Amino acid sequence: MCTPEDEVNRFYFDGAVPTVLRIALTNAISGDYDVIDGTNSGVEGIVVTSLTSTTEVRVRYVDLLPGTGAPWAFQTCAAGAVHGHGNGVGDDEYAFCGLQYIVFKPQATKLQECLADAGCLAWIGCHEVGHTYGISHAAASRETCTNYEEFPFLDDHDEQHLEDCFPKPTPVPDDLTSSCRDYV
Repeated sequence: MCTPEDEVNRFYFDGAVPTVLRIALTNAISGDYDVIDGTNSGVEGIVVTSLTSTTEVRVRYVDLLPGTGAPWAFQTCAAGAVHGHGNGVGDDEYAFCGLQYIVFKPQATKLQECLADAGCLAWIGCHEVGHTYGISHAAASRETCTNYEEFPFLDDHDEQHLEDCFPKPTPVPDDLTSSCRDYV
């Protein structure tokens, strides 16, 4: 999982991404992340029509890692992506990267079932877009899109992540939430 280098993510959809999936992700970008409880969340998602050097997230509909057992939907950094702000423990898992991918495996049974289920589409849109803003998986006990129980919305903890982490405070305070791993 990565976070954006700043509070803006530009999302590009490959042509093969089905319309229903594109709509679900676009709704998540604007409805779940740009505005929370009627207030600007501190992050902005923009859907762009061209893949350029300023695009932060590319949405793909392809078996990117055939034969690896990769999940039906996941977020990852592109090969050769620029990384920064390591988490200080020897890896860059929680650092920003550009370019990020959200990948959907077309042949996966779960994806095909999800494409026919509006509730599942709302959940997976919220879930995968959340990873692009550095939101981790949540415990099953939380009612949020960031776990695997298919709730189609963020909870207070996830919203606090966005409020604490974006825009990046300068200077970074000592008590910044641990979920802002981009900055520690």
